[in-house]
Amino acid sequence: MNKFRDSIKAERSSLIFMDHEKSEMFFYQDDRCVRFPVTKGLAGYTARTGEMLNIPDAYEDKRFNKKVDMQTGFRTKSVLCAPIHSK
Repeated sequence: MNKFRDSIKAERSSLIFMDHEKSEMFFYQDDRCVRFPVTKGLAGYTARTGEMLNIPDAYEDKRFNKKVDMQTGFRTKSVLCAPIHSK
């Protein structure tokens, strides 16, 4: 994950997984699992619609879920979000 983050010159990156049984999404940060409903946030929007997003100012987008920043202590600036499907 660090090679990917470095190659796009991002401050932080996350690979977010879908838990279909719980209708939640989750990612790991600093050995901690962060969970949120698939109905929330930019990642949830991408998961529901399949639409890729490139948001220059996350806090200006009404879909952005600020609670994740509050949980992680990180202030998100911009977001590039793309769906990845597995078979």
